Amino acid sequence: MATITLNLSDELANEFRRTAALVEGTGKGHLSKAVSEALQAWIRLKGCKETTPETRLLAAMNKGYHFGGRIPSREEIHSRRF
Repeated sequence: MATITLNLSDELANEFRRTAALVEGTGKGHLSKAVSEALQAWIRLKGCKETTPETRLLAAMNKGYHFGGRIPSREEIHSRRF
């Protein structure tokens, strides 16, 4: 188990505490459970669960590269200039 210290605005902290109490109850560990669920949801949303070299390369391949300039037409590519 890890300990993480966060700095939140008073408004956000109070809103989170109220929401966690409504959803999880006020029993022991209700804030920890709510924070764990929120972090897991954020990780699923952002898709950053694994950052192996393979996943980074696949992401780069899927993104593609832009080398600049315009793409010439087929006629321009295959024109015969003697």
